[in-house]
Amino acid sequence: MMYRRYGRFSFYDYISSWLAIVFLFALVVFCFLTDTLVYLFILPLLILIFMVWSIYEPNSERFLISDDTITITKGRKKRNVFIPSSPTFVISYADVCSSFAKRVNYGNQTFMLKGRYAISILQNTPIEITLAQLHSSYTRKYTNTTLEVSFDEKQYVYSFVGNQEILDKLIANKNCQIIIPESLFNQISIDLHQVNVYIDNGY
Repeated sequence: MMYRRYGRFSFYDYISSWLAIVFLFALVVFCFLTDTLVYLFILPLLILIFMVWSIYEPNSERFLISDDTITITKGRKKRNVFIPSSPTFVISYADVCSSFAKRVNYGNQTFMLKGRYAISILQNTPIEITLAQLHSSYTRKYTNTTLEVSFDEKQYVYSFVGNQEILDKLIANKNCQIIIPESLFNQISIDLHQVNVYIDNGY
């Protein structure tokens, strides 16, 4: 089954951007109708296009899990990533950020996905080292985007908005460990006798 990387699209997750987009669109129309100088017309138009693309681009990504392979599709591009034999799964708050913002400096250019959580896949790393990395910059709340930019390519595999079905599929018959913030623990169901779970107290 193919999943959307950031889950079902919700208009309300991007409400601040929609307001800005409506304002910019009105400005572009006003500049066009009043025959304003070209550069005053072009600038808001470029910003408008960039903002729309920043929402569309990450939400166009989908993935398929087959055994230990994740096939990622984005437009016409397709690539595979492989789930490690003994992975570390980190449950976190879910947010979405464009690829461009991640490469430059994502800062506040993320949108929190309300009521959802993310699953990030890392290489098998001692919990103490993973926690030290998680806590180094984000005092009380980390997200899938902060994980992606915090861990290098050798440690980080992939992340996506999760649900119980995907989580059960990932951990089935695997020697894995799971890190989950205390504040999200009640949102998922895990058999603590079968999986090594670390609850990140205070987070």
